[in-house]
Amino acid sequence: MTKPSEALPVAFIAASIISGAIQPLISLIDTYFAAHISTQDLACLALGGGLASSVGWISGQLIGGFPGILGRLRGSGDNEQARRLNGEVLALAFLIGLIAMVPVALILGEGVMLLTQSEATGSGARHYLQVRLLGLPFEICAFVVFGILRAGFAAVFTPIAVMLVALVANASLNALFVWGFGWGLSGLALASAISPAIAVCFAMVPISSWKGWALKRGIRAVRHFKLNPMTKLSARLGSMALWRGLLLNGVLIGGSLVAEGFSTSDLAAQGLALQLWLLLAFLLDGFAHAGLAFGSRLLGAGAIVKARQFAWRLIAASGVLALGLCALMLVAWQLLPGLFGLDGIAAAAFVSVLLPMCVQTFPASLAFVADGLLKGAGDLKFLAQQMAFASLLVFPVALWFSGDNLAGLWWAMTAWIGARALLCLWRLRGDAWIAIAQSQMR
Repeated sequence: MTKPSEALPVAFIAASIISGAIQPLISLIDTYFAAHISTQDLACLALGGGLASSVGWISGQLIGGFPGILGRLRGSGDNEQARRLNGEVLALAFLIGLIAMVPVALILGEGVMLLTQSEATGSGARHYLQVRLLGLPFEICAFVVFGILRAGFAAVFTPIAVMLVALVANASLNALFVWGFGWGLSGLALASAISPAIAVCFAMVPISSWKGWALKRGIRAVRHFKLNPMTKLSARLGSMALWRGLLLNGVLIGGSLVAEGFSTSDLAAQGLALQLWLLLAFLLDGFAHAGLAFGSRLLGAGAIVKARQFAWRLIAASGVLALGLCALMLVAWQLLPGLFGLDGIAAAAFVSVLLPMCVQTFPASLAFVADGLLKGAGDLKFLAQQMAFASLLVFPVALWFSGDNLAGLWWAMTAWIGARALLCLWRLRGDAWIAIAQSQMR
């Protein structure tokens, strides 16, 4: 077995940045199609799409402890245990999606109608959400296959290929359903439901060829509820990650609801701004993925000093990328409203969020990368507590002081990100996260 190294995995980071950038590009393509249907459809997509994406991401957190455990197993050389874990978690993820799909769609659909002030926006967002959630089982499975590819195999090019398949499938289905069949917002939702299934099926081919899982054994274990202890640990950690995910997405969805209270144009601008924020997040997550995958391997191998050195090198490198992204935003921001077809009022609202978006990019890089490192260590309890403090205290207070327009809303989000960054850096300076990683594998 190759000994884990504290050197930065440059190829892995670059590949993760590329594959990470493709995810929000899928959403931006949806935004492009919706904007050219109508501003009303764009507003419905901003709210319904944000909710649907949040449901998929939150549901994926139920197995949120899985990648870090897998990385530590691989670092320790226990490959047979890793294969068993992979098969059980994939089967469990699909089952969770099947169980949650219908009730979540019905409950959230009615919740959207109650919370929105515009009946047209609420009705459209509910319809989009309920169609989109047909693909929930495969959205959750996508979290598992990417965890296997990155934490299990440190794969460089395969995640890019999987994301490109998802991108091409989504864009092609959008064109077919919207331009070919004239299904409008329904077509966008259906395309987003189908494309994860295509991507997951594509990813299963290389994982199976690498003997990366014991899938049949995993399905039997889930069917008879006889799960491996590592799978049970993943589920326990996932319950903490679930609360963290609920709080994180509560801020993002709450921000969209606040924007909807300003005007439909503000909500349309918020939708585009949020997609660009997610693009930045996915780019910076290239470093977070490296922190989780390689940091967990170092911890699994018992290389504690190397794990610490790796953590701080990774954080410093992500900060450099964040500054570069700030410069790029300053150059390109004015061009984006016209490119996405925003009307005059929506365009003005969108331009107003440039400054807070730039200010928060550097602390966001610190928060995201530290998150990845702590996830790799299995320190999910701290991450849930950190998110609770930032989301339930810092964000509401900042919103109360500044949230009377769209720019003020984004300043509140900047305070939220800054609080998360400071708490994560404080945690990494201590020893508790190392002790937790070691105790979980005994």
